[in-house]
Amino acid sequence: MPGHSNSSAPQPPLQPPLPGVPNDRLCRELLEASDAAADTGDLATAAAHARTAAMLAASAGLAAHLRAAQLCQGRLALLAGDHEAAADWFRQAGSPDADRPPPRTSDDAARADPGPRLWGRLRHTWRA
Repeated sequence: MPGHSNSSAPQPPLQPPLPGVPNDRLCRELLEASDAAADTGDLATAAAHARTAAMLAASAGLAAHLRAAQLCQGRLALLAGDHEAAADWFRQAGSPDADRPPPRTSDDAARADPGPRLWGRLRHTWRA
C-alpha cells in the first residue's frame, strides 16, 4: 500500500467476518459504506471503511474486492487533494478495460466485481 496518508488517525483493526456473512458481501457493504461517507464529506470514516475492506479482501483472497478497495482509496485521496497518493492507489489497482464493459450474465456476476462501478465513480469525481 502506498506510504502516503491523509490522516494521522489510528487505523481500525481488522474485524473478523460476521458469523454467517460471506466475506465478499461484507467487502461490498464496507465499500458501499465508504462511498456513502465520502459523498457526505466524511473522508475519515470513508477511509476507515475502505482500509477494512482492503484488509478483509486481502486476507480472504478476494482479488476483485481488493482492487475495488484500492480504487476507492484512490478516489478518497483524490477528494482530499492528494494527487500523488491517488496515483499510487490507481497504479496498484491497475487499469480497467476502459472500452469494454464487463460481461453481465446475472446480477450476482455484476455484484461479484465492484470495480466497474468504482471506475464510473472515479470518472465522475475527476470531472467534478
